[in-house]
Amino acid sequence: MAHILGRPRKRIIRIDGPTRANAETSIEEYVTVRKADVKDAISITLAPVDTRLRVDEDFIKFVKNRLMERTFVEGDTTLILMRGHPVEFTVVKTEPEGIVRLTLKTELHIRGKTVKKRENVVMTRLSDDDLKYIDMLIGIGLFDSRSEAVAYLTHEGIKLKRELFEQLSEKLRQINKIREEAKALLETSIPKLSTSNSKECPKCGSKNSPEARFCSNCGERL
Repeated sequence: MAHILGRPRKRIIRIDGPTRANAETSIEEYVTVRKADVKDAISITLAPVDTRLRVDEDFIKFVKNRLMERTFVEGDTTLILMRGHPVEFTVVKTEPEGIVRLTLKTELHIRGKTVKKRENVVMTRLSDDDLKYIDMLIGIGLFDSRSEAVAYLTHEGIKLKRELFEQLSEKLRQINKIREEAKALLETSIPKLSTSNSKECPKCGSKNSPEARFCSNCGERL
């Protein structure tokens, strides 16, 4: 969830943790904000993350009320407070695709089967021809969503080129070794810069630049 604070000439958009994760950004990073084309969802399918739930009609109504008028994209995660504890859900599928809004007319489906917590999310662009084949795999029931199909095909493609990636990995190790040697050479010939002006985080003790407003390590306000 995002909140706009401050006067019109100098407004700050405050973004919570789940929204930052969905946007693949972090504290003190620069992001571009633009108006989105949001469509009312015909249906949205959610799945609990690493949590077993008993799903019935009353539970679906409860979740729907909590998420009313919220916007979603396939692959996003969202948190719902239940008995004082946040429960994470992932958006498995939306109809139509793209950015959608949950409304009273939206059919909400919640799977009883849990999914694993996602580790990495990558946005990608596909040609119309590639997308046609992705949708074909979904249509015949091999995958539930485009993101699931793309993740599988990406993994299989990397497996086919494993030898190439091993060669690249070795070259990268050589490059890193040269970088470390160059860094060590510089450190022995150039005096270290003073860190007296750096800000120390009161929570974790990490050093931050004088201009930093939040700790780069733990996110604590400085």
